[in-house]
Amino acid sequence: MDYTQENHDDKGYWQASDGQWYPPEQHPSNIERAALAAAKAKADKREAKAAKKAAKKAAKAQQIQADQAQIKADQAIADKEAAERGRLEGLEMRTEDHDNGVLAAKESMALVMGSGRDIKKIKDHLYEGEIVEGIARAALKNKIGALVMTDQRIMFVRSGRFSQDVIDIPRDRIGSVHFSGSMLQASLEFHTSNTSLKVTGMVKKDAQLVKQRIGK
Repeated sequence: MDYTQENHDDKGYWQASDGQWYPPEQHPSNIERAALAAAKAKADKREAKAAKKAAKKAAKAQQIQADQAQIKADQAIADKEAAERGRLEGLEMRTEDHDNGVLAAKESMALVMGSGRDIKKIKDHLYEGEIVEGIARAALKNKIGALVMTDQRIMFVRSGRFSQDVIDIPRDRIGSVHFSGSMLQASLEFHTSNTSLKVTGMVKKDAQLVKQRIGK
C-alpha cells in the first residue's frame, strides 16, 4: 500500500524514521496518552472500590453503634420500669399491710426466697383485727410455704398456682412446741391435746424465734 505524504498527511498519518507512514493511533505520543489513560482508569477503579469498601465498613460500624445505643436505651427503660414496679409494689404492700404487721414480719425474716407468693396471700386468711407477729419460710410434707405466727394462731400457708393450703392451730390450744435442728436448719412441731403440726426446713434463727414467742 502506498503511504505517501500526499495520500495520508491530511488524515493524520505520520512518517516514522524508517520512512514508512503510520496511522495516527500508532504515533508514540498517542500510545503514551492511551497508556496513561488506561493507568488512570485502573487507578480510579481501584480507588472507587476502596472507597466503596470503606463506606461499607463505616456504615457497618455506624449500625453497630446505633444498635448498641438502642440496647442501652432499651435497658435503661427496662430498669426504670422495673424500679417503678418495685416502688409501686412496695407502696402497695405498705398501704395494704401497715395495719396487720405482715410487712414488718416479712422484713424480719431470715429467708424470704420461695415464700413470696405465700406471703402475699397471708392477708387473705387473717381474721379482722388479727395481727401478724412473725413469718418464717417452712415446709409441710416437703411443700414449701410460710409459717405465720399471729396474735391468735399458728398458721401454715401455701399458695400454689391453682390451689391453696391453709392449716392453723389456735395459740391458746398449743400445749407444747418441740424444736429440733442442725447447724443451719430446724423443724418445729406444735402439739395440742388432740393434734399436731410439724414444719421442717426452717432457718434455725426463725424457728428459735417462733418457739421463744410461743413460750412453750
